[in-house]
Amino acid sequence: MPSYTRGKTRDITTFVKLSATQEVYYGFNTKDLGALPGISNADLVADLGHLAALPTGAIVFIRSTSPKPPRFRKTLVANPTVDQQGSVSTFGAVTFVNTALNNGWQLAKRGNAVTISNNSRTIGAGAQLSNNSIVITPMNATDFNTYATELGLLAPGSISNTERERCVFGASRPQAGVASKDLGALGTITKPFSTATNVANNNWTVLQTELV
Repeated sequence: MPSYTRGKTRDITTFVKLSATQEVYYGFNTKDLGALPGISNADLVADLGHLAALPTGAIVFIRSTSPKPPRFRKTLVANPTVDQQGSVSTFGAVTFVNTALNNGWQLAKRGNAVTISNNSRTIGAGAQLSNNSIVITPMNATDFNTYATELGLLAPGSISNTERERCVFGASRPQAGVASKDLGALGTITKPFSTATNVANNNWTVLQTELV
């Protein structure tokens, strides 16, 4: 059994829950932490809620800036030698915080939620995807007020607390579809759009479809 993970590849895809009430998960690649002495794959499942697969219909956020789950740390060796790993840290499910703390893990970093801008300069535009996730994109307030209806974008005030748990920002997955519009002498603009909206009806050209 190796005594450290230094130099090992992050080749194990793992998921942890982001919501206590909805099937929303954070996905990330990790090293084989269960191969370390003093910790097992069973511990990662029982203490932190690590999952190797998702339930049917789950929403998953991959490498999102926000939301992010809490990160936990556990001491493996009190006084490690140069060949030993003294501690390990990894993400855990939001529903497993107390379980983790009761099993020797420390909270290294709290998780975060999506912040949706809503001021005179910037509005966090919500593009709703086919799996009911909502991708938030900061948008110039004037552009939002002009084009939100054409693009089917949600205003911050129209996003409920339940829907906020399905909001994501800065993820490699999901991503909203993107469309462009020729404004003549003013040039071309490119914006995200909600999947159910037929943006071609308002002279937008789809450049990229959603990725969920």
